[in-house]
Amino acid sequence: MNIGALALSGWLLLGLLPRGGLAVYDPPAYADVGGSYLVEIGAEASWGPLFAGGSMQVPVWQIAGQLNFWPTQLVSTTDIGLEFGPARLGWRHTCAHPVTPYLVMWRDGQLTPRWDSAYDLIYLRLEAGGKW
Repeated sequence: MNIGALALSGWLLLGLLPRGGLAVYDPPAYADVGGSYLVEIGAEASWGPLFAGGSMQVPVWQIAGQLNFWPTQLVSTTDIGLEFGPARLGWRHTCAHPVTPYLVMWRDGQLTPRWDSAYDLIYLRLEAGGKW
């Protein structure tokens, strides 16, 4: 039985965030982050119908006219599933975590994030059309 060779792919995404905001709730603060950038790096491997991959995304915030690469959060995704022609059935785990000290607090003898998020997604993706 021949199911094909292992295929590897990767990507680097650079994006502009034309508008948006950051809210911190303790102490209350809001920052307009319009004009910021986003950097994502990812990779995927496939073997026959099986695929697995993931990515890491880091926003580069522009706050008060200052652009810097001091990450405040990291968004990670992990994907695994099966692909048959134009249909992809998969499971994705996404989580976002703060990576700077001012987004955490000291509680019960340990650093505790002021926010965290994670979710799982089971999905069916159908593609139509071809390459342009």
